[in-house]
Amino acid sequence: MSASDDNWICKSHRLAKHTIFVSYRVASHLKLVENLVPFLEKVGLRRLGRNTAVFWDRTCLNFAQDFQSGFINGLQKSAVIVYLISEQSLEIMNAKVSAGEKDNVLVEIEEGLSLAQTQNVRLCPVLVGSVSSEGAFTPLQNVPSTSDSSKKVSIFSSESFVDKSHQYSGKSLRDTMERLFQNNVLYLNPNNLHEVAYNLVDLVDRLPEASE
Repeated sequence: MSASDDNWICKSHRLAKHTIFVSYRVASHLKLVENLVPFLEKVGLRRLGRNTAVFWDRTCLNFAQDFQSGFINGLQKSAVIVYLISEQSLEIMNAKVSAGEKDNVLVEIEEGLSLAQTQNVRLCPVLVGSVSSEGAFTPLQNVPSTSDSSKKVSIFSSESFVDKSHQYSGKSLRDTMERLFQNNVLYLNPNNLHEVAYNLVDLVDRLPEASE
């Protein structure tokens, strides 16, 4: 696990610690996160009666600071780490690992799993479904198999991920995602943030820190 900086402060909240860290892929989820982050903070304030600081790299990373150092500090000092995962995001992850490239979304998953072994942090995978032009929501349950793209398999199947190691960390992609999915998942309709937001804020309310 990478080391964090004890003196790091988020430029947006002016805090060292955040309640929720949102991990996402810009190419897949930027618009979604633009709506989700302020909504989470609004719901947190209304339901908990206190500020719920959500780490979002666009607003929380400091200027003239190494990008990876910034998000590692944010991740390691958050109580809940939310991973937004969609079919497109997984496709990019598989392609990067297959090409021997570093994938920052996967780095955040690896860091979170390491952190959860030693600290009281909650990991929450959120599976982002799709919405048709008519507004019909389809939850993310099946994705193309990495061994046969014409076949769909459960997202929880090992076939959803290439059988290769992340060159950056040397860790097996399949093993990493299997460990991540041992945590309870939430299913997100991009057009209806309420259920996921309320579930996440309720999770925050149940944390030991919340009762102190």
